[in-house]
Amino acid sequence: METPRLQYFETAQVAGIPGKSITVRVANGRVLGRFRGLIIDPFNQHLRYVVIRASGWFGKTTLVPAYSPRIDLAGRAIEIDDRPGFY
Repeated sequence: METPRLQYFETAQVAGIPGKSITVRVANGRVLGRFRGLIIDPFNQHLRYVVIRASGWFGKTTLVPAYSPRIDLAGRAIEIDDRPGFY
């Protein structure tokens, strides 16, 4: 049986993160959206993407590359590094 290349984990499957109430923001403080899950590369045991739901009426669910993610439990946020030209 072949190992899946990437695996999706919903907020309920991620231990230690209080899912729906967590925002995802860039290091400069700009909020990208609400945390919805993670995409993991199980073969390399590496976090690849954070799945977010953008706010607003037309908010979309999207994948954001997980560059050096940090969890701020007091601020109820996951903070990722900004990559020039990406956000």
